[in-house]
Amino acid sequence: MPPKKRTALEALDANGGDLYAEYVEALEGAPIDMNADQVRRRIRTFLDSGAMTTGEFQDAIGVNSKGYNMFMTQTGRDKGTGSNTFQNAWVYFKAREMKGLAMPKKPRVAAPKAVKGKAVEAGGEAGAGKETANGEATTAAAAAATATASTSVNATKAKGTKASATDEAGPPDVSDMTLPREETDDVFIYDSCDEIRRKINAHLKLPGVTQASFLRTLAAQYHTREVKIQGKQLSDFRSRKGATAGNTSVVYRGAYTYFEKLRLKADKPKTKHRLEVEKTWRNGFDTDKMPPRYFHGRPGDYVTEDAMGRMTVHRG
Repeated sequence: MPPKKRTALEALDANGGDLYAEYVEALEGAPIDMNADQVRRRIRTFLDSGAMTTGEFQDAIGVNSKGYNMFMTQTGRDKGTGSNTFQNAWVYFKAREMKGLAMPKKPRVAAPKAVKGKAVEAGGEAGAGKETANGEATTAAAAAATATASTSVNATKAKGTKASATDEAGPPDVSDMTLPREETDDVFIYDSCDEIRRKINAHLKLPGVTQASFLRTLAAQYHTREVKIQGKQLSDFRSRKGATAGNTSVVYRGAYTYFEKLRLKADKPKTKHRLEVEKTWRNGFDTDKMPPRYFHGRPGDYVTEDAMGRMTVHRG
């Protein structure tokens, strides 16, 4: 018989795919030296590197998706410390340390050639399906952002010289693009918080994209004030769940602005979710104040929020 093909998980020995099973007994009863938020950050960093998929990691530490998602959407040093995901993930990462395995990093890739682009005005009103190029020069704020954004093109590259093969290549440069109301930091946002979280999770897995460079890119989307976004702010936003959960975060507005520019740069159509949001909220999601979470009602009443952020009171 031909040899059995190794599964993706079995092929991850270098990343410690089987370390949990190897060390779980040895670490039983050992004092846990990380809090819940630290474990969540360690998990995200590990998965963002591309070392494993979320499903592979769940298999590696022996937890199901329901328990894993419940733990990952909590915030707070002690929130979730009683869950299997917290305890098993700690064993896994502690085993990596004992084995001498460093946190995996994304491989470096050659930077792409500079592409001559035009400034873009994106239609922001509901139902506006066209975006036009205005050909205007990059604003001073956007030019300054170029120096710090990970997606920017360096000066020698802009002059037509070849980029170093060791440069990290990320998504295309968007510093030449401007959305309506962007210069006043008031872009209409037509993606829910959950949709932005989905995009962030996918984006951080791309080759050449690090959390630090991504945070600088998000900060560069602000023009009326200097914004410095910390890793904790990103982690807190990613931990939440709900269409409007995190709507006042600087991560939410900066990420939407950036991802919308990427969409326009790639000439991609609006998603079904985007079009539905435009119909529901003409001026996009509110980012100035959090929606009410408490309602007056009778015992047994409860409230639900749909994918559009609409609240419905259910009578018990």
